Amino acid sequence: MERKSHTIKSLFQPMDLTQGTCWKTILIFSLPIILSYLLQQVYSISDAAIVGQTLTAQEVAGVNDTTSLVFIFLQFAFGVSAGFCVVTSCSVGCRDQAGVRRSLATQIILSAVLTVLLTALALSLLNPMLAWINVTPDNGEVYRAAFTYCAIIFAGIGAQLFYNFICSFLRSMGDSVTPLLFLLFSTVLNVGLDLLFIIVFRWGVAGAAIATVTAQLISTVACFIYAFAHYPDIRLRREDWRITWWDVRRHVTQGVPLGLQFSVLAIGIIVMQSVVVQFDTLGGQMVSSAAQNGFGAANKLSNLAATPMNGLGAAMTSFTAQNLGAGKPERIKKGTLQALVMTALIAAVAVAAGLLVMRDGFYLHVFLSADKVTEETVRYGNTFLYVDFSMYLFLGFIFMVRNCVQGIGKSQFVLGAGAAELVARVTVCLLLPPLFAGGPVNAEAGALAFYALCAADPFAWVAADSVLLVPFIRNIMKKDYRYMYKRNTHHYELESERSWPMTRILFVCLGNICRSPMAEFIMKDMVKKAGLVDRFEIASAATSREEIGNPVYPPARQKLAQHGIGCKGKVARQLCAEDYGYYDLLIGMEEANLRNMRRICGGDPEGKMHLILEGTAHPGDVADPWYTGDFDTAWRDIEDGCRALLARLTQE
Repeated sequence: MERKSHTIKSLFQPMDLTQGTCWKTILIFSLPIILSYLLQQVYSISDAAIVGQTLTAQEVAGVNDTTSLVFIFLQFAFGVSAGFCVVTSCSVGCRDQAGVRRSLATQIILSAVLTVLLTALALSLLNPMLAWINVTPDNGEVYRAAFTYCAIIFAGIGAQLFYNFICSFLRSMGDSVTPLLFLLFSTVLNVGLDLLFIIVFRWGVAGAAIATVTAQLISTVACFIYAFAHYPDIRLRREDWRITWWDVRRHVTQGVPLGLQFSVLAIGIIVMQSVVVQFDTLGGQMVSSAAQNGFGAANKLSNLAATPMNGLGAAMTSFTAQNLGAGKPERIKKGTLQALVMTALIAAVAVAAGLLVMRDGFYLHVFLSADKVTEETVRYGNTFLYVDFSMYLFLGFIFMVRNCVQGIGKSQFVLGAGAAELVARVTVCLLLPPLFAGGPVNAEAGALAFYALCAADPFAWVAADSVLLVPFIRNIMKKDYRYMYKRNTHHYELESERSWPMTRILFVCLGNICRSPMAEFIMKDMVKKAGLVDRFEIASAATSREEIGNPVYPPARQKLAQHGIGCKGKVARQLCAEDYGYYDLLIGMEEANLRNMRRICGGDPEGKMHLILEGTAHPGDVADPWYTGDFDTAWRDIEDGCRALLARLTQE
């Protein structure tokens, strides 16, 4: 019984994604994420199914028409949260607990700001966006249903954003089980509220939307409470809220491009949805809902089938980011290739399952009552699915590589892939259907015109893949991370293939705000003047957590400046056990530093730890100027130590 309890408890412990067999680690970590994403689809499907079985065909069409509009804002929120977690995962990878808390505080503030902005923007643009997809007040009940559903969902954007944020944060820590359980709770709650509000209270479309927002809000609050209770280390302290512009920039540069990429996709889907509506119109009047309902149901099935690939891809963001933080490029390459193999297998199974439920229009009866499932509805839905399923491998590559590229910090390519996908999808939607219809698209257009519209997805996927191939080959396959050199984050400075030996030096003191950063930048200056920049990697760290996240102490910064040496962007971080394997030399300022260094690293079996003054004419300790106030003496000692160390290393 005790063993069973221990096993269950272990499921809720964060996984270290930098250890173990790559494919096993990825698979174990991704399974709860895949199940979470499947539950999210159930979340969406439950609304559609209950609405489809209980309300009118026009109301169902209105809800289906809004999918792309809701997608543009909610997916932006989802993308931003996924991007934010890259910063958190890197801090987790290098065991920087203070950095994890600062990332959490930064994300809370940014999420609050985004909630206000997105809610205001979505509500103000609601009517224009409905007009974009050809849903206007002239469409009567379809318009009223679409407007009501969207307005309520948009008013509750904050619940969705914060929920995605806390789930992404937990996954970045290596915990993929907790988000799954809370999503399960949210899904069950949503279904119950759907039945209560739609069937019992008879609130119709509004009831479906209110149920979704309410369930999301309750789950968000519960997940935050659980996270802070279960993980004491992430409970925020006063100093964690002292975030800098650098903290904000790191998160924004990772989160916003991915959010925009998801939103850009939604714009393309909106254009596609607007053309779908045209297949139900004649002479400017809506004469049917077959195309809208068939396409809407098929799109939900396609999303469901793609969910395992999407979930596996999402796991790779944390996997690559943690290993980047831990300085393991070989593991990134190996894990990515193994994940691509798993993606291909998943795609094959997904397509087989999708084709199975297409028989006799079975899937349509899940989303629509029997009277709404017509021959035309089946034709439109199946056409879309046949085209999509035939190209699922290209979609799987996007899911996988996009997240890996995001994890290694190449967010510009993620945004570029989204732009390429948008251009390709919009181009196909606007040009091919009229070409095959022999004129403007309407209810009398032939089957080939709808096939041409459905081809927009494969064209878009191929376009995105062509962009993502660049960082995939250039960076992941070649293990080239030189672009990270200029970033002031630990272990982002990874070594690519070189023809000369690279010596990694880590200077260590108590707080990493006086002595060790002075040593770091003095040594960097000496190396630069000697023309040896390519032969050394130099950083600094603290043995304590007292100053984590703080910049260089002003008197130390001023002393550096007096000698023409800058230290802009440097913030204190703590030494971690992994540093011992990564660095060739760990240089302490005093004996107390060495004792703490051995404690943190589990000893010094390879003899890497030394005092900075041991190679000088006056060996001993460098007194801490934070206490003595004597920065002149500290400067002279550290400069002597760095000069002696460089001489010794260049002579060897």
